Amino acid sequence: MTYRALLLDDDPWALRLLESHLNHRFPELELELRQDPDDLSGSFDVYLLDNEFHHRARAIELARRIRAEHPEALVVAFSATLSASTLRALINAGCNGACDKSDPGEMEQVLEIVGSFLKAQEARPSGGLRGAISEIRSLLREWNRRLDIAEVAEGAK
Repeated sequence: MTYRALLLDDDPWALRLLESHLNHRFPELELELRQDPDDLSGSFDVYLLDNEFHHRARAIELARRIRAEHPEALVVAFSATLSASTLRALINAGCNGACDKSDPGEMEQVLEIVGSFLKAQEARPSGGLRGAISEIRSLLREWNRRLDIAEVAEGAK
């Protein structure tokens, strides 16, 4: 089965790097690259969003728009500056995951999230939500664990 993904970032180099990682790991994933955050046209199974566009945080707003139109899609945000409050806001906006661009090891987590989502889509019976709900629950557990760690780190400062 073929799936579609929208990669959205105003940095063309970041888009190409993400495209390269995804093409290598998921050749069945059809990728569309865009730099304009106002162009969310089309329907995609996976949305990978940068947080900042021209020094303005937009991922929260974009995630809300995507979630309203495509409730079953996977939405992952990435940014060079992710605070605990930003992570919480992204979760509340409907993101399924987040990646810190400044940490090269985070890309593997994004790839794992995408891989888990695609695997759940393949395993799920047509029209069923059980596999997706289970996957989302596990992703939210991981997010809560990361938020707890971030809060402890911020409190220690």
